[in-house]
Amino acid sequence: MKKDNMDEVKKQIENTLKNKYKSNDLNGKSIEELLEELNIYYQELEFQNDELKRISIDLETSKTHFLRLFEEAPIGYVIYNTDLDIISANKAFCRLFHVSTVLDKNLNITHYIHPDSQDEFHFHVR
Repeated sequence: MKKDNMDEVKKQIENTLKNKYKSNDLNGKSIEELLEELNIYYQELEFQNDELKRISIDLETSKTHFLRLFEEAPIGYVIYNTDLDIISANKAFCRLFHVSTVLDKNLNITHYIHPDSQDEFHFHVR
């Protein structure tokens, strides 16, 4: 989460707590009641933290799986940005065009497209 978002979340929590617990509300509760409530919130945060860790592990596993599928695919794949600069290419693409890696050259995808197909490619991109 970005710092701006974290600051906003902290402010929302502070506002919620201020509105929920006016000073007279706290005076009516015993220390034991406040500690019990705090313990409940703590347990909920622990649960959410564990859930976030599990989700993070699942996402990392999926990322690794799909990266391996991309890299090991028998068909050449290339990922390029809106400026048509190559961001990534798999092994089959590099073998097809006899390059060790396209990232070293910082090339545009149009470099790999036959001149007769340039117009068709640009039409397809648009």
